[in-house]
Amino acid sequence: MTGENITEAKVKVFSDAKRANLGLLTVDAHVVDADDRKYTRDMDSETALGPQPDFDKQISPDESFEKEIVFDLPADTKNPRLDIRESYGMDHAIEAVLVDDEYSIFHNRNYFVLAQQSDTAGVK
Repeated sequence: MTGENITEAKVKVFSDAKRANLGLLTVDAHVVDADDRKYTRDMDSETALGPQPDFDKQISPDESFEKEIVFDLPADTKNPRLDIRESYGMDHAIEAVLVDDEYSIFHNRNYFVLAQQSDTAGVK
């Protein structure tokens, strides 16, 4: 890892389908800072984490998996937020004009705040 400020984010992928196995086509994940600068994933650092499931892994209903993604952010990055969505060029064009679609040009983007966490949640 070469970075000034390596930031890891754990992403949980799940399916609420009733019957079908589903998988993501392509994931577009980047960090946006307070100045709207965008930072792409650090794929070399992700590879160094060891084996992980690919985002396109097919999962059955009610199944899930977690994947860590990595960003190399400048040390002075303010308010880093994760912007993640399934990315497929033609779908972006269609979704941009759909009423009430999360990715519509009329809908505010939903970001995930990246904050350091010192506690680990456990489920029994």
